Amino acid sequence: MEILEKNLLQLEKTNKNLADKIRNIKEIKGLYELKQNLKGEYNLSINGKFVHSITGAQSEAEKVFKELKKDSPNSLHIVYGMGLGYMPDYYIENTKGYVIVYEPDIETLRIVFEIVDFETQLNAANLFFASDIEELKEGFSRFFKYKTETDISCLDYYKYNRKNEFETFCNECKKITQIYSFNYRFHVTSAYKFLVSTMHCMIGRLQLPELRDYKNIFSNVPAVIVSAGPSLAKNIDALKSVQDRAVIFCVGAAYKTLYENGITPDFCVLIERIDTSHHYTFPNNKDVNIIIEPFTNYKVFMTKFKRYLTSVSYETSSNHWFEQLKNKTPDNFEAKGTVSYQALYSAKFMGCNPLILLGQDLAYVDGKCYAKGSQYEDLVCVKDEQTGKYKVWPRDYEKFKNGYCAPIIALGYTDEQCYEIVKKNMDKITNGLAFVDSQDGGKLPTQSGYALFIEYFKDFANKNNGENILINSSTGGANIPGFKNIPLSEAMQLYTKPKPNIDKVLDTITPDITELKTILNNIEKDKKQLEAADKILTQGQSLIKTINNEHKKHKKATEKSLNATKKAVSLYFELLNNYFWKNTLFRLISTEENGELGWFLKENKDVSLPEKQKEVISLLDTYFTNVHNKVTRTLEKLNIYLEKYNESSTSKG
Repeated sequence: MEILEKNLLQLEKTNKNLADKIRNIKEIKGLYELKQNLKGEYNLSINGKFVHSITGAQSEAEKVFKELKKDSPNSLHIVYGMGLGYMPDYYIENTKGYVIVYEPDIETLRIVFEIVDFETQLNAANLFFASDIEELKEGFSRFFKYKTETDISCLDYYKYNRKNEFETFCNECKKITQIYSFNYRFHVTSAYKFLVSTMHCMIGRLQLPELRDYKNIFSNVPAVIVSAGPSLAKNIDALKSVQDRAVIFCVGAAYKTLYENGITPDFCVLIERIDTSHHYTFPNNKDVNIIIEPFTNYKVFMTKFKRYLTSVSYETSSNHWFEQLKNKTPDNFEAKGTVSYQALYSAKFMGCNPLILLGQDLAYVDGKCYAKGSQYEDLVCVKDEQTGKYKVWPRDYEKFKNGYCAPIIALGYTDEQCYEIVKKNMDKITNGLAFVDSQDGGKLPTQSGYALFIEYFKDFANKNNGENILINSSTGGANIPGFKNIPLSEAMQLYTKPKPNIDKVLDTITPDITELKTILNNIEKDKKQLEAADKILTQGQSLIKTINNEHKKHKKATEKSLNATKKAVSLYFELLNNYFWKNTLFRLISTEENGELGWFLKENKDVSLPEKQKEVISLLDTYFTNVHNKVTRTLEKLNIYLEKYNESSTSKG
């Protein structure tokens, strides 16, 4: 078998798309030559320029690798440029971490794979090849984990001959790294919090209709997705004029503005785990449908809406457990942790087209942070003339404080305590300021979080592939690539038909509601798994107590304490292999502690070293203690549901 085909057969196991692109090249347009350098090594010349050092290609690769700031089992090394493969070959042979080779020139890959046998390297589990940004993201999805650190390496040839492309690539990598890092940290530190929120009123939530039952029911009906950005106030009249022609999806923070202007949205969208009832407690709730996530704060059930629908985003781990209780799996629904994106995806999911963003400024327009009428309307972003820096602060502090701190004022918090809370949050927003492209080509200040949200919307547009018409009517706000910047009134000129009767359309669907008996049986299974895992956690606590007593008695690690440490680590791996990876509920409970302990054990293979003892024992102690406590609380909740609803179903029988 020729070298090219051997290489491609291995490559297609991890990136079939790239293998196909290489196979489909029929003609080589560039000038590629093989020549020897001063050491007698083969060097690749592209259009008359050598890719590798003329004094030593292998030594050059070694030098670049040794300049890395860190190489650990959690490292992700991105090599820009294939060359003749000296860099990828050296990295794979020597790294402790993972490697993504990024080569956008398919011709180069074709030439190199024809003459260099890379079959062994391509078979490495820690190597991935990418040729465009979407493939790069696939590599990140494979290798990026909690606390993963990334770096970018390349040869001088690429730095100088592809300078602009390389700089653009580095900026894209930075954005992708920020998104993955934020998402992983958020997932690890919040998994249990989402579980706790899901378990409030859980049985009722499990028997709500799901959004998947209503997929594509508003086919080709325009949708306006309303957020609480400053431009919303400027577009209220335009929204009023089109509300009979478009389905209105409104995020909770924008509901007050619509209510005060006589607009009743068709759908209110809420995903916050905290109590945001001040956003949506209005007399016209009875005329509004609401879309929530399984983890949305339970207070939403204390305000009666017309109809409750549940969207189950697949990115949220607790949602997978929620669906397992119903013997289902989450649909391919995205929320990205932001209610505006969730509202946009809800509109797409229900078949709406075009999709029009309104009040989605994602930047501080004219110094304003939020729309007039929203809870945060008094926040402004202003430039300090003395320092030249921007800061966020309420225009009217007392008014803002009375609204923002209302829940804690009711609990007896003093003015001084409220001020400290407001200042802390304003400082946090100020310190996280970033600048993004505006629709007019300039720059606008914004939150770093909003800058990431722009990437989410950009990604939505890329994945959409022309399936929907995407319009941004948030005049004056941040530019969102992939969305056309068109005023709302102009965007709706082609859509003159009245929208269908929302209630009649929704009433045509009989949602698939899971039987209570199925849910209770699955809860019972999880309960037994938690009880079994808890016995091991208790053993671990006992070992930690032995270790601490030994250290207290002898002031150092002893053979007894080292043996106990090894046993404790073994118990951790037993929990990891038999429960964490096999039981979703236990994984949700222990994700945060597992993230820290798992990262440490991967970084440090020998935990018996004296300098590692203190840290590993502390992490093991935290793991066994915290997870045991959370398992106990979860079991109490499950037992309450089992007792209450088993009695209910028995009495009905």
